[in-house]
Amino acid sequence: MRITANSNNLITLLLLLLMFAISCSDNRKESRSIGNELPKTNESKINTIYKNFLHEKNVCQHFIKAIEKDREFIKEFEKTEYSNRKSGRPIISLLSKSKVSNNESVQYVLNHLQYFSIDLDYHGGPGMIYVKDSPIYCIQTDKRLKEIEALGISEQSWKVREHYLNLSLGSLLEFGMPGYEGPVSYDFKTLKSEIGETKMRYSKQFKEHLKSWVQKASIQLRNKANAANEEFMSKEQQLREIEKWIVELNNGLE
Repeated sequence: MRITANSNNLITLLLLLLMFAISCSDNRKESRSIGNELPKTNESKINTIYKNFLHEKNVCQHFIKAIEKDREFIKEFEKTEYSNRKSGRPIISLLSKSKVSNNESVQYVLNHLQYFSIDLDYHGGPGMIYVKDSPIYCIQTDKRLKEIEALGISEQSWKVREHYLNLSLGSLLEFGMPGYEGPVSYDFKTLKSEIGETKMRYSKQFKEHLKSWVQKASIQLRNKANAANEEFMSKEQQLREIEKWIVELNNGLE
């Protein structure tokens, strides 16, 4: 009897150990499963944001074409004070009453106003799409950039970041070169600050991408300086200043 009792106890102990082992194995599988799902979920979000960003690059152009058909909207919006335009309320009210309010692009802008800047500007700049014969323009905000980078650095986030670096470089080439004199100015310090932030985010994983961008930007800056007039500064002075900028852009990328 004692032997039978000991055998039963041993069998019971073995069964308990087996059940424990199975439970641990299931938990590890579940943990691995959850760990695998999170990156996929993140990747899906990144792809969605990037897809929306690309779509919105075309929305402004279609939006402007649509509202060009409503001269009443254009006239009323042009009369709106800056402080009121800044609040965003006039654009919502005027577009809702517009005869093109049912247009797909107009509806998209109305429902996603945080991703667009609709305003007046008399000088223009890179990325700004204008109503014909009007200072009304449309351009994407940088909200998609903030959203996609909040999910981590990726190939897609770099492409969005590169887009905004190109806009800043375009503004510098147009309004901020050494010797430039005009009603609009763009300081190199602004581009330098953006490059500094980009280096902090991307130097580790996308250093070669960043180096390539700086190399192309350097060529454009030198070409622009070589082609610039010398009314306010000699070409040699402009090129010397440009070389200082290029050194700063390359700083930390060696």
